[in-house]
Amino acid sequence: TYGTLSEGERKRVLIARSLMTDPELLLLDEPAAGLDLGGREELVARMSDLAADPDAPALALVTHHVEEIPPGFSHCLILSEGKVVDSGLLTD
Repeated sequence: TYGTLSEGERKRVLIARSLMTDPELLLLDEPAAGLDLGGREELVARMSDLAADPDAPALALVTHHVEEIPPGFSHCLILSEGKVVDSGLLTD
């Protein structure tokens, strides 16, 4: 049952469930929160795969940890106290 799954397994189930509706946009709000290092690395790898898939929805990721931004994400918006501090391409 869902209650017996680990935190990482639960997050994967919730993301998969969200993808089943074929959304135009998938908003991931702190998806790595509560995961151990291995779980975070696995999640970042899966998000990178998803970002590289041309049939995947547009992805928006909310995180406090820039190291959790996977390859394949192209733009960044940095907020502080609800105001835009910086924005642009991740290659900048």
